[in-house]
Amino acid sequence: MPSNRLILSCWLTLGVVPVVVAALSVTISLDAQTAGGVIKGVVKGPAGSPVAGVKVALRNEATSFSSSAVTKSDGTYSFEALPAGKYTIQAEQNGIGQAARSGVTVGSEPRVVDLVLARGVDQPPSGVRGRQGSASDESAKLDDFQYYDQPRLRPGELVDPSAAGGYSDSAGVARRELVQEYIAGRDSSQGGRSAASPEEDAIYRSAAGMLGRQEYGPAIQALTQGLERFPRSERLEMGLGTARYAHGQYDEAVRALIVATDLAPRDPEPYTFLAKAYLAASGQAGAQEEEVLKRLERLTQLDPQNAQAHYYYAVVLSKAARFAAPNQDRAASELRRAVALDPGFAEAHLELGIVDASQGKYTAAIPEYREAMRLRPELAEAHYRLGQAYVRTGDKAQAQSEFDAYEKLRKASRDAVGRE
Repeated sequence: MPSNRLILSCWLTLGVVPVVVAALSVTISLDAQTAGGVIKGVVKGPAGSPVAGVKVALRNEATSFSSSAVTKSDGTYSFEALPAGKYTIQAEQNGIGQAARSGVTVGSEPRVVDLVLARGVDQPPSGVRGRQGSASDESAKLDDFQYYDQPRLRPGELVDPSAAGGYSDSAGVARRELVQEYIAGRDSSQGGRSAASPEEDAIYRSAAGMLGRQEYGPAIQALTQGLERFPRSERLEMGLGTARYAHGQYDEAVRALIVATDLAPRDPEPYTFLAKAYLAASGQAGAQEEEVLKRLERLTQLDPQNAQAHYYYAVVLSKAARFAAPNQDRAASELRRAVALDPGFAEAHLELGIVDASQGKYTAAIPEYREAMRLRPELAEAHYRLGQAYVRTGDKAQAQSEFDAYEKLRKASRDAVGRE
């Protein structure tokens, strides 16, 4: 076969230089397009804030090509001059968590891939199956939806503050919700609380005002000093837990709320706050897991007709024991109890579907997701989870329909937040 040099020499002799130049130009352009792909993005923590110093690994799924980068101070990373093809991207940071995306197609246009770190979510440890199967199973997705394996309640962005037991539009929204619940409060004589003294009530109102103004540091200081004066005040202990939660101090928030549940064992409110704070911790409060579960189980025994008590115990049990089948069975049992007590409890149906799916029971999960959607049509995560279940059962058309519905609800939620 003649060499390219010989062919070029013949063409030059024939006087077809312009054609050759044009041909070479096209070849160079195509080569640049083939080997000039870009993948870039931001790595965020569970609360949605950028994280610096995270190692990001990239691998071409069809070849042996691989590369790595470290996120900058603003959490950004970038891979350039990539050959065309499909890539898997993984990010991991000790003490925070990990994330992975597969099937990222690189061509001539830059691809933006943001990753949200979560403990044991996107890439389970070797030999261990997570809620939706192995890391390789996660490639069975449609479009560019990124999967976050945490039980959530509200439609919104795929930011994962793990707060309020549900999807939230942002970490800020999640903080506001819990703060507003605390500020709203209840009569101090309810829920087993002792009547507050005027001084204690003044401390509560002062701290609540600071929380309302997002002055979390001063609120923590005021509540800490107030507890020195009233060490057995459930309301002030709850306030301290709420303030620390709003300030992102999840581990300390969990400690304070554990104390609050012990001060008034029959009051369900501190248990609810405790569950929400623990879920927000996203692994940071793992050392207190057993103590949290003991308190939540205690409420199911003290108040067995409380559907919320069974629900929150199940959600935390499911998260705490993600890779333990017996505990997942217990979580499913608690959730069935919750929906039996309150058939209209949409979030309990959703979580029951999640637990079924975690055990590979996708056909059982589908009706639970559908019931959650019937009860709360705006529950975006139910559409997303249902789409995942349809992917697993091979019904890609239904899966795409549910993902489209999810995206529409997410956009509507974004627009609503933008108008606030």
